[in-house]
Amino acid sequence: MIPKNIPFLMNPRLCFVAAFLAIQCVLVAETFEPRNDYGMPLEPKDTVLHGAGQAMAQSFRDYTATVGPELTPVFFMDYAGLNQFWTPEDAAKALKGTRKLLAEHPKLMLQLGLSLTTDGKPEEVYDEAVAAGKFDVPIQNLCDELKRLGCPVLIRIGYECNGSWNGYKPEPYKKAFRRIVEALRKNKVNAAAVWCAYPVDLAQAMPYYPGDNYVDWWSIDLFFPSDLTDKKTTAFLDAAHRHKRPVLIGETTPRTVGVGKGEGSWNEWFGPYFSLINKNPGIKGTSYINWNWSQFPQWSDWGDARLETAPDIAERYRAALSSPLFQHQ
Repeated sequence: MIPKNIPFLMNPRLCFVAAFLAIQCVLVAETFEPRNDYGMPLEPKDTVLHGAGQAMAQSFRDYTATVGPELTPVFFMDYAGLNQFWTPEDAAKALKGTRKLLAEHPKLMLQLGLSLTTDGKPEEVYDEAVAAGKFDVPIQNLCDELKRLGCPVLIRIGYECNGSWNGYKPEPYKKAFRRIVEALRKNKVNAAAVWCAYPVDLAQAMPYYPGDNYVDWWSIDLFFPSDLTDKKTTAFLDAAHRHKRPVLIGETTPRTVGVGKGEGSWNEWFGPYFSLINKNPGIKGTSYINWNWSQFPQWSDWGDARLETAPDIAERYRAALSSPLFQHQ
């Protein structure tokens, strides 16, 4: 006999909905692999850090409003060039977006892409100068500014190090990476040093590897749908595990797909994206770029990745992020 003081149970339709939602919650909880824990700096235990950006504070706000307060990202993605830190005043300007968001979210972490080129121009690369000690003043100002911010930092030093568009050379890049890490440690900055590669053959990326003594996390940037299922990505994840390092998806966005195809966008990019994370226990952080790429001529064919413009995709995205696998603020 159904108690009459519980009208909810007397409505068959509501009972069906409740049962369906309960099943969905169980399925979400059961579809991910338990995480590997390597004991590295800023590595979460048993979860995946949820982050978003890129660079513009308003983009982060729009994303956060879309996913909702319970799914507020753990970290904000920001970018700067080491050549922006020649004075303390310049250093403060370089990370002003992060400073604004920290005022709104005091528990926010920073995921910083630190470039060793001028505005990403390979003809103006300065990894050799950093390796030779000519950028020690900016490195010190960087350390001081990060300590002033007071938040934990995942710092991708010379991110996408093997990308031809950066122009880095393996030996000076590795020396520059080590010099920056030594300064971060000497200054006791609450940071994890992240080595970030672009998804190509692992043999092409490893000449840029600074060594386990200097690298806390590995990172890979994934854009094309094929990146999410490619053997090269799997090889990178396997190698990170052999080195006992957690993996950060440093940048990811539905390149050439966007959010405007409804079910097609989900099946082509978002579904494989969450599947990749769920199935790979070494992935401990991910960073979604919530941006309209198509407004910029150089990225006109990338599409619009803003979740707030696609309620159907946003709803499924929120459901996937609600898995206990992901860590939010």
